[in-house]
Amino acid sequence: MRKIRNKRKALWGMNWPDVNNMFAHTEYWPKPKGVHWNTFEKAKEEIYQLEKQYWRLVESFLNKQF
Repeated sequence: MRKIRNKRKALWGMNWPDVNNMFAHTEYWPKPKGVHWNTFEKAKEEIYQLEKQYWRLVESFLNKQF
C-alpha cells in the first residue's frame, strides 16, 4: 500500500485530494500539467496494476477473516 501511495504522490503530488484514499480509483484522474502523455499512461498503468494486486490481497484476507 505504501508503494501505491508513493507512486500516486509522485505523479499527482501531495495536494491531490484523494491521493491517500485507497478507495478512490485513479482510473479517471486527470493528467497533471507538464507530464508527457506516454509517461503519464505508463505510470498510471503501473499504479493500476499495483492496485489490482492490493485489492486481491485484501479480498483474500477478508475472506479468511469472515
